[in-house]
Amino acid sequence: MQRTLNFILISVIILAGCEKIPTGVVDKTDESFHITEIEAPADINYYNDSSFTTSIRIENPSCLKDIWMDISYSGASVVFNHISLLDDGNLQNGDLQKGDNLFSARVYFSDKNLSGFYRVNYFVNADGEIFPAGVHTFNFINGKLNSAPVISNLQMPDTVSTGEVFVFSVKAFSAAGPADIKRVFFRFVRQDGTTSDLFDMHDDGNAETFGDEASGDGIYSFKNYFSEAAKGQSRKFIFQAVSYNDSLSNTITHNIYIK
Repeated sequence: MQRTLNFILISVIILAGCEKIPTGVVDKTDESFHITEIEAPADINYYNDSSFTTSIRIENPSCLKDIWMDISYSGASVVFNHISLLDDGNLQNGDLQKGDNLFSARVYFSDKNLSGFYRVNYFVNADGEIFPAGVHTFNFINGKLNSAPVISNLQMPDTVSTGEVFVFSVKAFSAAGPADIKRVFFRFVRQDGTTSDLFDMHDDGNAETFGDEASGDGIYSFKNYFSEAAKGQSRKFIFQAVSYNDSLSNTITHNIYIK
């Protein structure tokens, strides 16, 4: 399972110690605890492994009475509440080694959990004071509906000039949730009948590279241009999407002429 270190650490924790810390910047003492790392997967696919395992590394954790997490769906409805992270070497908790200052927890998702984005909030109790410790988001794909995605609303010109940069996009939807869409792609057929490789479209908000203006809005984009060699020819573009259970969407085709 892919793991990621992309997370947000709440800054107060970096400087917080076991004694009460005043407002403002303070010098760290030998008694301070420090959160140095959070490990958590970027996505959970029910087809492969329904468990969510996460770990948080803390230096000098002796003053901490409790370390836990809450998991909520789309940042709202809490689905797992106050799950303790432990450094006990219990593999059932996802902890590999006792006493290494890596505190871990494991929970299991079912196909009754909705597909989509989940938010993990980490907390610590330091001598009776509760501090937020970090935030992580991940995608969960439940695989319950086994329905094929649907693509629509293709935006693409009919004619372009050689060397002209243009962007085209298509809307993709899955009844199982946006996280169930594995990829949106296209290929094109040249005038001589040969077919290109598959190219992935992107919904990552990378306007500079792919022309996609907003991440996660279900609109997948691609930026392209044709060289002088294509002048006076046409291309037939073929668009599709596929889900994580390999169900293919409907097909949209569009012809473009290069002048």
